[in-house]
Amino acid sequence: PILFVFIYFFNPFVYSRIMIGQVGVLISYLFLPLSIFYIFQFFDTNTKLKPFLKMVLAITLTSLFSIHFFAINFIIFLVSSFWLYFYRNKFSIKNFLTILISFLLLIILLNSFWIQGMFSNPILKTIDSSHEAFFAPKLSNEIPAVAKIMGMYGFWRESSYKSLYNSFGSGIYFLLLGILLILMLSGYYICNDKKSKVFFTLFWIGLIFGTGISHPYTRPFFNSLFNYLPFFNGFRDSHKLVSLVAICYAYFITVFILEVRNKIKPSILKILPIILVSIFIILFTFPLLGSNNQIKPISYPSSYNQINTFLDSKQVSGKIIYLPWQTYLTYNWTIGSSSDGRIAVPINQILKYPVLTGPDAYGAETIENHKITQCLLEKSIQCLEQNSVQFLLLDKCSLYQEENTWITKNNSSLAYSSSCIDVYQLNPAPQELFA
Repeated sequence: PILFVFIYFFNPFVYSRIMIGQVGVLISYLFLPLSIFYIFQFFDTNTKLKPFLKMVLAITLTSLFSIHFFAINFIIFLVSSFWLYFYRNKFSIKNFLTILISFLLLIILLNSFWIQGMFSNPILKTIDSSHEAFFAPKLSNEIPAVAKIMGMYGFWRESSYKSLYNSFGSGIYFLLLGILLILMLSGYYICNDKKSKVFFTLFWIGLIFGTGISHPYTRPFFNSLFNYLPFFNGFRDSHKLVSLVAICYAYFITVFILEVRNKIKPSILKILPIILVSIFIILFTFPLLGSNNQIKPISYPSSYNQINTFLDSKQVSGKIIYLPWQTYLTYNWTIGSSSDGRIAVPINQILKYPVLTGPDAYGAETIENHKITQCLLEKSIQCLEQNSVQFLLLDKCSLYQEENTWITKNNSSLAYSSSCIDVYQLNPAPQELFA
């Protein structure tokens, strides 16, 4: 129904991902109901082959754009197996193990492209407790983290944009959250079948994992999985698991409203409960309406494009690096585009030539980036040249300016200057063929 789609896509979880541009997460979230539909169909048809293949393909499609949803789909599969298979009158452990092994083998085969990429990416090896603490939902405005997760809020960058509780206060938030929970629980008690138990279980899994280390009851469990379960530290941003909470609200509230509508006698009034709950959902996530003027389109300064013309006149044979050596920056031309103007460094979307940019404090660092980082820490032009750096782009429009005067003091050559970027040309050592 349209009401399910509206509740599923108009909520704080979607809002938080829009605000930071996580398109991959949003696309995978878009396909999640499709996975659930085919998982249910598989168990409804007594685990036949054709529904099995459809289920695996649906999960593969959902996981293509965000690998976190591979794990989320696996959680849904296991929960569905518990309620829809083990609670049947006749079941076979042997048959289920065959299904599970076949499921894992086919899923791994179909997703081998990005799975091997995940193993080759060093980021999982670098994630530690400092990442876990940084990305955890935080207490603010007298709202505990668990109460935020219940309301699908609690995203780690939530202080950078508007929310219900920092706009109207904690009292209004708790009032509306109470109504939200009542609507969901009413839908659950109306259904009271095995599929409703699947959704209700997923709600608690999403709530517990989404809260993560931010509550003393969930902290030990989450920490154990984070430290000892392989790949679970990929959920350092535990808020992604709130997608399970969101789909449960959409399902149960839709069931409840349709049940109320069916009991209303005058046909002309049947639309009333749908209108009322739609108004309630809009109020609960009101900043999502046009992003409440929080995000505005911006254009790159023309001086960025001029760098292409300069580099075209040169023989580019070495590496190009970009300073400040960061992944996310705020520029004087991005102020007003969002609450803090912070964007991912855009230089590789503008220049025709590949440019090395600095690693994020909580991101992966390649061997190549690590070597450049060491040179910059040592403030050594010679070190950069030994690592085949030919051009150094210094962005003067960034509001975050590191101490870069050492670049000119060490006989660096300013080859080009524009309103935003100065280009320094070095004398690089030849690049190794297989570096």
